[in-house]
Order: sequence, then C-alpha cells, then structure tokens
Amino acid sequence: MSRLRWLLLALLGCSPSPDLPVHAEAWVGAGQHGPQDLPALLASQPLSVDGPGADGRFRVIASHHALDQLRALGLDVQVSRQDHRSSASRAPEYHDADQMADALRDLALAYPGEAELVDLGRSVDGRPLLALRIGSGDWRVRIVAAHHGDELSSSELALAVAEQVLRQPVSAEVWVVPHVNPDGVADGSRYNSRAVDLNRNYGFKWADSEYRAGDAPFSEPESRAIRVLSSYRGFASGLSMHAGAALICYVWNYTTQDSPDQALLLAQAEAYRQACDLSGFYQINGGAWYVTYGDTTDWSYGRQGTLDYTLEVSVDKTPPASQLEGLIDDHMDAVQSFLQREPALVGTVRDALDDTPLEATITSENGGASVSGVDGRFARWLPAGGASLEIQAPGYQGQVVELEVVMGEAQVLDLALERDALLTLRPEPALLTWDDQERELLLPGIDDPQVTLSRVGYPSLTIQRSGQGYAVASADLEPGPWTVETSQGVAPRALFVGERDDRVQLTSVGWQADELVVEGQGFADGTRAWAITGQARGLVPLEVLQADQTGLVLDAGPLAELVGVADLMVVSSGAQLAALDLAGGGVVDTGAPSDTQGPGVDSPTTGPDSWPSVVGGGRCGCAASSRPTLAPALFLVTLATVFGLRRRERNSGRPRVSLEHGLQHGRSDNPEAPQELV
Repeated sequence: MSRLRWLLLALLGCSPSPDLPVHAEAWVGAGQHGPQDLPALLASQPLSVDGPGADGRFRVIASHHALDQLRALGLDVQVSRQDHRSSASRAPEYHDADQMADALRDLALAYPGEAELVDLGRSVDGRPLLALRIGSGDWRVRIVAAHHGDELSSSELALAVAEQVLRQPVSAEVWVVPHVNPDGVADGSRYNSRAVDLNRNYGFKWADSEYRAGDAPFSEPESRAIRVLSSYRGFASGLSMHAGAALICYVWNYTTQDSPDQALLLAQAEAYRQACDLSGFYQINGGAWYVTYGDTTDWSYGRQGTLDYTLEVSVDKTPPASQLEGLIDDHMDAVQSFLQREPALVGTVRDALDDTPLEATITSENGGASVSGVDGRFARWLPAGGASLEIQAPGYQGQVVELEVVMGEAQVLDLALERDALLTLRPEPALLTWDDQERELLLPGIDDPQVTLSRVGYPSLTIQRSGQGYAVASADLEPGPWTVETSQGVAPRALFVGERDDRVQLTSVGWQADELVVEGQGFADGTRAWAITGQARGLVPLEVLQADQTGLVLDAGPLAELVGVADLMVVSSGAQLAALDLAGGGVVDTGAPSDTQGPGVDSPTTGPDSWPSVVGGGRCGCAASSRPTLAPALFLVTLATVFGLRRRERNSGRPRVSLEHGLQHGRSDNPEAPQELV
C-alpha cells in the first residue's frame, strides 16, 4: 500500500486493516506451455518471483488479480498462502530507505571510535548505498541485506546486529549493509529500479536465462558497489540476509555438487541452526533448495573464498512489526556466535624485498581457496589436524606451508614471498577510458602471441596480438588496476581501466609541499587513497587529511621514501579512479567516458629531487618501457566504497580522516565453535 493511500485513508478517518489479505503466495508451473516460455509469461504480470524450484515451478508473491491473469494465460497456479501481505503495505512500520540511512549515520555519530559510515555508491535512482564499518580485527565479516526490496525483515535484523555489535564488540571487523536495494525498498519491490533481480546479477556462473538477471554480470550499480567493497576489503565470511523462508544455506547455489569446503560450510551452517531459536529453522545446500545463477554467495566464495551464507530470516518476507522484536531475538544469539567464531588461521602476505602487501591466493589441499586483500591480510577456517597450504601470487615464487591445526588455537602467519618474474612494464596507453571500443594496447618489448590480464577476485582475460600491439576493449574489463602477465614476466597493476560513468570525477592532482591536493566531484564518506610505485607495485596507503565532495588533501609523506615514479589510485562512492605519473605531468581518469584521458597532473612544487626511472627487472632483465622516465604510476584515490576512514580534527579545524580503524578489540575464545572444525 503506498504512503499516499495511507494518507488518504487517514484523512477520511479510516485505517487500513493490518490483516487485509492483499497478496498471496503461490507456485506457478508452465501448464499449457513449454517450460522455456514460463519466465516470459511471468514477466507479463506485476509479481515478485523466486525460483525456479527443483520441479521447474516458480514461487511468486502477487495480488489475487495477477494470479487470475496467470491462470487465464494457461499457467498452473497453486496458491500456498492466501494472506501474504506485500512489504509495500507494511513499509510505514519499517525503516524506509531514508530512515535506514539516518539510522546508520546516527550510529556512526554515537560510536565515533568504533563505527564509521562508508558510502558505497548510488542506486539506479540515486539513493545512497551505505555501509557501517564496526571495529577492527584479524578477519573481516560482511553482512548484507535487502538485495530484494520486499524482504524487509532481513534489513531490520542487519540493523539490529550492527547495534548489538557496537554494544558488545566481537573480535572481527564487521561491515553491515542493511539496504543493498534501497530503490526496491522504496517501491516495495523485489527488483531494483531497472527491474533486475540483484541476487542474480553477480559475475560467477551468471546466466542470461535467469529471471531478470540483468543485461550482463554486474550490470547494476548496486551489485557493483558490493563488489568494489569486497575487492578492497577482503572478507573471510559473510551472511547475505533474505526473507521468505526459515533457513541458512551454503554454496553452491548453481549446482548441487559439493564445494571444496563442503564439510566446513555444513558444520558452520549447522552451528547457526543449533543456536537459532526460530521455529522450523533448518540448514540446507543452496542448490538442493533451488538452483540459481549469479548469486551473491556463489560469487563471494567462488571469486574470493569468502565463506558466505544465504540466511533466510523469516517465512513472511515482511512480518507485522509486532513480531520483529521476537524474530530478531530468535536470530541474535546465532548471529553473535557466527561473528565470534575465530578462524584457525590469520595471516599477511608481503613482498620479501620491500614489505609491500601482496594480493595472493591461499589454497588448501582440498581445493578451497582464500585471497588476501589489498593490505595482504587473509583468514581461513580449516579442519582439525594436518593442513597443507599453497600461497601464490603472480610474479612471485610460491610457498607451501604445513600446519598442525588444533581446535581452539588460532595461528598467525607472516608470509614473505620472493620475487620470481616481476617486470616493469608501461603499457601504451596505461589508462583505458571505459567504453566499448576495441583498442590496440602496446606492450614495448613484448612479442608474445597473447598475454593475460589478471586481477585477484576477477576472471582473467587473454588478449591476442594484433598488429604492433594487443586488441583489448575496456568494456571487457572492470574499472580498476590490472596486472599484465607475459612469458617474459609479470607487471603488477600496470594497466588501469577507468570508470564507466562521470558521477564521481578526479579532475586534477597538485603537489604542495608534503601534501597532494586532489580536485574533482562526488567524493563521499569512506575515502581511501594509495600510491602505487616500484617494481612490486604494492599499494601504499595515503592518509586522507581533509575531504569534502569536491576535493581531498592527502599526506604525501610516504612518497618521499618510495623508489620510482608514483601513480595515484582513488576509490570513492563506488568509483575507482586514477592519476598516472604524478611527478611527470601524466594523465588523470576523469571518470567520464571519452576519447581523451583528461588533463595532466601538476608537477610537485616541493618533493623528491629526482624520481629515477624503473626499467628492466624480472628474469629477462629487459627494459620494458619505451618511455623510461615513466614507470607505472597509478595513484588510486579510493573514497567511500572500500575502507572506512575515521575523521579527526586537524589544527586548521577542517575534518581530518585517518586510515586507522578505531579501537582494537582483542581476540576471544568461542566455546560454541564446532568441535570437529575450527
């Protein structure tokens, strides 16, 4: 029921009955039609659709009139519940999109040391996608809710968990996103404003045959925002909260085959079930429940190794507000236990020569894999007993680590990888503006028939030699830094792909004494910035000293100790931007698709006396750049999407943002952890 209708009823002295059966729940089969025709026929009516189930039928929530229309089309409609109220009719009793944003802001203000508001971007209709970062720890957990805007009990539980963790801190760093789909929440719709099911839009096993899966993987700004957050933060585990059933399910969702970590995932799901007080609650494999493609949890586990679970909070997607307190209480002990369950192993992967953090893959002997984040940190749960791990990063010698995993004893690893085939390589162009045009990428000194572009957590792309260079379309690559892998060596983060829109822009970078002054637009809460330099091209965090929507002031002090020319990387409000070759008057990514790469970078008025070129390197020892004074220099300014920044007051009185993450919470033992797995 719309707010306008509520208002009209109030003016007439009437009140809508909370028990009025507006919608029904039903299972719909193809009936007189072929199964392949069913999705299109369902799309002809205004309904919310789940499925298909194992028998090919779709679970729908719709008005009785819409169900009658489906029957008239010759479909088989079996009503399973007559009185399923739509979330739109109950929205006044829940946090709407604006109220949820205000609630997160209030928590960040009330707990300035422990909580930080992070802007992840904008929805299709321009609503902010907000996250709350809580605490710090040796591992990170992500809680997201309301991928489907009509499943409001999920978002209320997520908000309640954030409040609870702030009152009773846990050992992990917890990120909470209550409204992944604020437009759907506003409309009382499962889908976003482009009628896309966001939980079918992720880029692992995505299929265009899925119902309303979008035009392509990550075609929607909401799913891209979650990907950017995850790419720069690195989560060990997570809960993707939904509603419409009472269960927790584990990957895979696209198949009923076991994942490499099947035993571990099953044990943790069972532990949640045992701690949950909700009547009839159970655990199940996702594919055994019903098969889906492009699911959040499949992507999180398949690309990044996150032990991510789908949590169906309640059978009623938006139960009466009078039931919320009891529903939240039924789940709270289980969620708290999930957050407190310590991994068996936490660690850091770094370059043995200069200690810069490395993004690496940590693979167990069972085939399960985790990745370290941009800060080199990772966490793994492992079965008790002997364990063998292989650590790999492109351009480095791999390591094999043998462990004895003891229940209840967390181990800490500091892994330093030796360089094996690092190559300093400056592609031409080094910055690809995001569009759908195919271009020739020049790689000086490389004559391989094909090379590979890679990035941790993303599918690799092999590009073929064409003329003097290699054919590549930036639309085939997602925004951000990419590594170039050749037979002669590996060039980390040598290529940067620009953003696909101009909502957030980086227009110029100036160097003043020990500060970098960045100008642009659209910068938001949660800005992060790094320098990228040297042969290892590791990310060196730069403190954000001052920030507003049109500019940033960054601490350039770390640049004085770096070897080689530096680039700048910026991520803010879901956008990943770059300024290349700061000292050499290079180019910046404005965020606007065009044939130009934007204005140049102002040279430093004060800075290092010289920035020596970095040429050659790797096993081949060859010079890899036709412009020896331009080593790969990517400076990313990462704003509101990934990391949380804690604001402090500077002497000038302007807000000062720090890369520190508030109070450090110690580790605590969890006696409720599963006995057979730690």
